[in-house]
Amino acid sequence: MTFTFNIPAANNNPSSDQPLMENNFTAITNLINVDHIGFNTAPFTGQHKQVTFSNKNVPAQGSQTDPQSVLYTNNLSAGAFNTASASTVAELFYLNQSGSATTPISPFPVSIIKAFGQFDSAGNSLNTINLTATRNGGMGTYFYTMTMPSGIVNSVNYGVFVGLYANTPFTTTTAIVSATQFNIGIYNPSGVNSAIGFTVMVLQV
Repeated sequence: MTFTFNIPAANNNPSSDQPLMENNFTAITNLINVDHIGFNTAPFTGQHKQVTFSNKNVPAQGSQTDPQSVLYTNNLSAGAFNTASASTVAELFYLNQSGSATTPISPFPVSIIKAFGQFDSAGNSLNTINLTATRNGGMGTYFYTMTMPSGIVNSVNYGVFVGLYANTPFTTTTAIVSATQFNIGIYNPSGVNSAIGFTVMVLQV
């Protein structure tokens, strides 16, 4: 995509520069269409279709003054608050005036949530992304094998949070098996079978 500056030239008849001006308008149209809804599509013209980050660009420390804030991509191994197992794959961050790119209070890792799911007691999915459940177990005790696609997390160093909805008290345990599988145990101390549902969230930075 080529754009010619200073067109039309000051000493030129505009018609002489018409081909270059037309090329410029084409370049502008193509540029807008990369991530935005293009011209003549009212009322949505100019709105985002998506946001594409072409590189890992860390803002300068202290460069944000409220209300200005920045979304950017980076990998955690380049930050002062990374973990030893951090992936080199780009992650999404949010930065505002509350901190700098090297302090733990900011930036916030927007892409920290890797998988999420809501399931009934049989392990059927009610609402899920990157997560499936297979039930094993009997009355009053529920065991589930939870599976994620390869590449969702980059190591076994991830956190699993389980929320329950049931009509009697339950306790839960989790066991991380691999980067694609973990197990959940849901126990009813009374041994009475009762309908449950549960929500699972997988986090990793």
